[in-house]
Amino acid sequence: MKMVLKNKAKFKLKFDVLNKKTYFIFLISLFVIGLTSGIIFFILLNNTGKEEIVNNVNSYFTLSDNYNYLNILLDSFKNNFSNVILLWLLGISVIGIFIIIFLYFIEGFSIGFIISSIFYSFKYKGIVGSILYLFPSKLLYLLIIFILTFFAGIFSFNLIKNIIK
Repeated sequence: MKMVLKNKAKFKLKFDVLNKKTYFIFLISLFVIGLTSGIIFFILLNNTGKEEIVNNVNSYFTLSDNYNYLNILLDSFKNNFSNVILLWLLGISVIGIFIIIFLYFIEGFSIGFIISSIFYSFKYKGIVGSILYLFPSKLLYLLIIFILTFFAGIFSFNLIKNIIK
């Protein structure tokens, strides 16, 4: 009897890990699809739209002496923190998981769009600019968003499973 329960527990554990693995792969695939969609969307823009974006990118990377870097850092931190709190609040509901997955896709889309616009503006120097733009803060933010989306989805799936029982 004890052996049967142990085998059932082992099977259930493998099944849960398999479900989480497929959700993990789904989230990575969704981000890659969003990334490529952002790149394709930039490529399909007409020349007027591309020139307007090039002007915006050039003005973004042109820093003047009167910037208050501490205020910019605090505003960025406040914005990212409020996004994380919003995602956490949406993650404790069943309906919120669809919004979270959509926002996760939009993050991938915006990263793809930004990378392609930087590359278009600065050509090969844009690769270095994109890496410097993404490296410290955006990668950490994307990692936090990925982990939050992953656990919010797992929690929502478990909540649905317990409601159906």
